[in-house]
Amino acid sequence: MCKDNGRGTIRNITIALLVTLAVCLCGSLPAKQTAERFWAGDQSLFFMPTAYTMPKGSHAFTMYEVMYWQYTYALTNSTHLSASTFMPFFINGVVQGFAAGVKQNYLKTEMVQAAAAIGYSAYFKRALVSNIISIGNDRISLHAGGSLLTDFSELSSYHIFMAGAHIQVSETLGFMGELYAPKWELDDYERFEQGAVSACVTISNGTARVDAGAMTTLQDKKDKPVAPLLKISLMF
Repeated sequence: MCKDNGRGTIRNITIALLVTLAVCLCGSLPAKQTAERFWAGDQSLFFMPTAYTMPKGSHAFTMYEVMYWQYTYALTNSTHLSASTFMPFFINGVVQGFAAGVKQNYLKTEMVQAAAAIGYSAYFKRALVSNIISIGNDRISLHAGGSLLTDFSELSSYHIFMAGAHIQVSETLGFMGELYAPKWELDDYERFEQGAVSACVTISNGTARVDAGAMTTLQDKKDKPVAPLLKISLMF
């Protein structure tokens, strides 16, 4: 019991330090221009990807708490390449949860964009294919998409429907939310799994962004589990 409390205290202190550092970065790094802007973190909400892609040659580093790290590179104005893994990188010589992905924006208009994405993790033996539509501008954006997750270890497939929004109320402060509704198919039997909803506050200056909030399931229970969320995004 004491060991668990000690680890929890260390984790909370580490997260608090990361939030402090990221907020300081948001205040100290130069802000991006707002005209046709692409700000750090715009390529996703919290978990859900958006149809937006960074300018050609841009790099992004994303950290979910201290556990999951992701690097993204914009090969073109419409193409993202990404690699992600859990920390530490190696445990007993195995790369923990390493995954690689590609996102291709195939539609860009003044208000509407669309993109397709594919990712694969040899560690989990899973592939994820997604299509996302994003509608909006610099101040408010709405997003909807669907994913097909294939688990090669079980030879099963799962459908995930997602929707979300991001509202920028000022140059630095915003709010976003996500909704997930997964469904899996087994033989001729279809079943909807309980979905999840998340809400976050975002602090950004264009070069760095901090997302902090919580997620809960949509189970019909009095005591619903609530998980804290923290994400730090940097673009360079």
